[in-house]
Amino acid sequence: MEYLLIILRDALTSNLALTSFLGVFCLLAATGSMREARAMGLTLTLVMVIAVPVNSLLEKYLLSPGALAWLGSRFAVVDAGFLRWTLYAIVMLLVSRLVALALQKAVPQFYAIVGRYMPYLAVSSAVLGVSLLSQQAHYALAGALCSALGAGIGFFIVMVALAAIRQRLRYSPLPEGLKGVGILLLTIGLMSLSFWILR
Repeated sequence: MEYLLIILRDALTSNLALTSFLGVFCLLAATGSMREARAMGLTLTLVMVIAVPVNSLLEKYLLSPGALAWLGSRFAVVDAGFLRWTLYAIVMLLVSRLVALALQKAVPQFYAIVGRYMPYLAVSSAVLGVSLLSQQAHYALAGALCSALGAGIGFFIVMVALAAIRQRLRYSPLPEGLKGVGILLLTIGLMSLSFWILR
């Protein structure tokens, strides 16, 4: 039950895209069409579900104070926490590249949709944010996996909703100053308020 609550919380009430504005560049770039939004949402979820548990294992066996005790008593006092951001970023880059290669080989039609967005995914603040928030919440491996899955589902929901709204906005009369990125950021802000009500 606890894991289900983590998934629901991270998907709805603590949606990273809307509460922390992480991964906004992916939202702006990949919501031009519903097809791109769905594909990018699924890919981002896959990267999160792989990268966050790997980072959780790094935290447990390498980065937290005393984690290196398995190497011997001399290493029990070593705190490698200063490497956290660097190692999390490296894992994020490697996982996104491996996912890109796997998609390119296994599902070339799917990769044709998301391939041009993979560089954005490799540096997405959403993946790094989920890893850091899981570490701050002291989740074990299963909790980190559930947090990543919930964040990915939440991101997917927001991307699909924003793509649908963007399709409607194409045919709506807008003031000249709001066309383009202006209306998108305003829309994301209003979506954020609607998800905030769920708290």
